[in-house]
Amino acid sequence: MRVSGPVLALCLSGCLSGLPAFAEGLPVFDDSLGFDVWGTVSDGVIVSNGGAVFYCDIEEESTPRFFALTDCAPVIGPKAAIQARLAGAKEDEEALIKVLSRLAPEQFVPDVAMTFREFEDCVVNFEADEKVFLRFLAARVTETAGYTGPLTDELVEAISDITSGTGDLMVEQERVLSDGDDKTARLVNCP
Repeated sequence: MRVSGPVLALCLSGCLSGLPAFAEGLPVFDDSLGFDVWGTVSDGVIVSNGGAVFYCDIEEESTPRFFALTDCAPVIGPKAAIQARLAGAKEDEEALIKVLSRLAPEQFVPDVAMTFREFEDCVVNFEADEKVFLRFLAARVTETAGYTGPLTDELVEAISDITSGTGDLMVEQERVLSDGDDKTARLVNCP
């Protein structure tokens, strides 16, 4: 339904006050474009504005003559949410770890594969090179995430824990061949 006539929608100056500082690059509600109401949810409404979808609260002091929208937050997909969270973790190690820990193991496959390619014939001897591999992997993951803070030992350990499921997944999918006897692993598609 198109909102017009007696229903006046006001997006107060705090339209995005509910969004964290990392909202750069996210859609912003633009009152001048008008909007379509898609439905109601709890104490708010879902609206379309400028090609984006927003969840907006309805101001408590609205009158029977109009409803005032406030705190319009964009509704975004999982990939955009990851990028938005990562944007907020550019220098904050704790925030980065929190965001990375929410990602599925599949998200790290490209970083793990590229790290294997840093080693001769894409073979890693985990008895001799495990620490080097994990530091290279952590450096690659943080670079991919846009993190600009220091690469601390704690961060390397956290990324190692977070990405351990990726290694298991790659072995299960036969992207990595593991030899337990000599403690090596080899990336299958090595150039």
